[in-house]
Amino acid sequence: MPTHRNPAETAQKRRKPPSAREPSSRSAKEAATRYLQMALHLIDDPEISSANLYRKMLQETDGDTRSKRTFERDRHFVQDHFVGEVKAALEEARMAPEEALAHQLMRRNLDLLLPPSSRVGLALKREASEQVLRRQGDYREGRWKDRVAVISPGALHMPPELNEVDWRAVSEALLTGRQVELVYRGGSKPLTPRVLNPLGLVMRFPVLYLIACPADSSRVAWYALHRMAEVQILDTLSAEPNGFSLQRFVAKDPGLGFNQGEIDLELDVDEAIVHHLIERPFAGQSLRPADDDGWCRLEVRIDMTDRLVEWIRSWGPAVRVEGPAKLQASIVKSLEETRGWYK
Repeated sequence: MPTHRNPAETAQKRRKPPSAREPSSRSAKEAATRYLQMALHLIDDPEISSANLYRKMLQETDGDTRSKRTFERDRHFVQDHFVGEVKAALEEARMAPEEALAHQLMRRNLDLLLPPSSRVGLALKREASEQVLRRQGDYREGRWKDRVAVISPGALHMPPELNEVDWRAVSEALLTGRQVELVYRGGSKPLTPRVLNPLGLVMRFPVLYLIACPADSSRVAWYALHRMAEVQILDTLSAEPNGFSLQRFVAKDPGLGFNQGEIDLELDVDEAIVHHLIERPFAGQSLRPADDDGWCRLEVRIDMTDRLVEWIRSWGPAVRVEGPAKLQASIVKSLEETRGWYK
């Protein structure tokens, strides 16, 4: 006949010995502490082996007798669900309000000049900066970001729409020093294939430009990113013209339209608007005091560009060109063409 056992006795025999199971007195606080210790080790050394992490945890928990299987389960849980939160909390705890403000202003005004990998690397700091400034509320740095703004000189126009994929490809090519192949739309012209050597990125608000030279030429030029399509990074290393300097190039050719070379500009300027040339002078300008008729003489060596002609015309009769003759002729021609549209 089968032997009938007491259910309580059977359950007692099936129980694991105390050494094989987690102590029933372990609290949620102790578990959280263990997870935090493990997360800190993984943050400090992301490449730490399971064996070394196991030894460290044993040392810190006074020889915790949990099985390696349980340890591996905890490690995966912490890696997947805990490390990111701890990293974010650490960034937030370490960040001063001044640094948080700098991150938010950078995010608003300079992100397109950062390589995509840097933006990814800054993601945690950006999130932390939001939390830090949110805690500041309407006080000091927390409100400062909403009290400052940057306005483009071309504020009448909306910024052009950039293709995120093409921007990332151009930035990555510039970062890694490789050529790009793309199609480019120059104004109303159709898309044309090009292979370019990227040399730099310049933000001339509100347009972002790639400074580059064609693979078959050393002529450095401006290429608007919003006019690019189908950008592909090539394996070929980018070739830089001998002695090229982005800062010197931008100073010499600020991308202000057709450039006819340097001229010795002479302008008579109405005394009423001279303060504009004192507040924002041309580099190297000479400004003589007003004569008896209220005109000041401005002299400066400068590139003759479309933008210079536009600037002179924008002042109307308050600015009069005395030289050179080719600039006078250019402005007269422009005014005559404009006058022809009106009867």
